[in-house]
Amino acid sequence: MDKAIERVWVAAADLELRQLEVDAAKVALWAAVRKALEEGAAVEAVCDASGLQEGELVEFQKGMNTQQPA
Repeated sequence: MDKAIERVWVAAADLELRQLEVDAAKVALWAAVRKALEEGAAVEAVCDASGLQEGELVEFQKGMNTQQPA
């Protein structure tokens, strides 16, 4: 395999690894959000802490009671 194609493979693998890390971070964030909301934290405070919009959290709260734990 020539060096140019090898660099493409390496870059693609690096991107895939980073995407997996981002996915894991999202799961951790939503778990923390869920716990905070279950413990009665104010939506505004959770929004401030998470950088998410209130609409995103409201939709998440609506689904909290219908989703099964992972």
